Amino acid sequence: MVMDMKSRTRFCVAAASAVFALGLFAAPARSQNLPGFGVELRAGYFWPANGRASAAKAQWFTVGTEFKIFDDLIFFKNPINPGYFSLSADLMEGGGFRSVPVLVNYVTRVSEHLSASAGAGVSFTSRPGFDDGASFAYQLSLRYDWSVSGFPVIVRLAWNSVASVDQELDGFSLTGGVKF
Repeated sequence: MVMDMKSRTRFCVAAASAVFALGLFAAPARSQNLPGFGVELRAGYFWPANGRASAAKAQWFTVGTEFKIFDDLIFFKNPINPGYFSLSADLMEGGGFRSVPVLVNYVTRVSEHLSASAGAGVSFTSRPGFDDGASFAYQLSLRYDWSVSGFPVIVRLAWNSVASVDQELDGFSLTGGVKF
């Protein structure tokens, strides 16, 4: 399905509105200190680092989600900065290029509000003029989280990389989101 610029803008606004609306419904539950579900929804922008993707469109819209799979009880057990494993999926699209990385991540708390993560997995890619499929992908990220009226929000900066696509889908993303 090929979308024109007007349709993409509508889609981006609808996706951002959906993230915001879901956050409004979850706010009362979180403000009552009920346990969270370990789900994160985020939306923001991706900037390709180089190549044809950057020349085609300098800034892409991105949406994603992350689910906590389980606490780290074996590898890096640390009572001060506990870590956990998560599964994430993101969509980054612009200028005819698309990357959908599905990753397993390790997330650890660096300070009260800051966490870091590293993930690896597979990205389903699409580039103009290529018959792409699935490629190895990884990401490194820093996440800052805080509470607004008892509601957890996040800002996330990540480096995303996809192997075997000539670094065309490598770049930085900056997203904001909510945690449930």
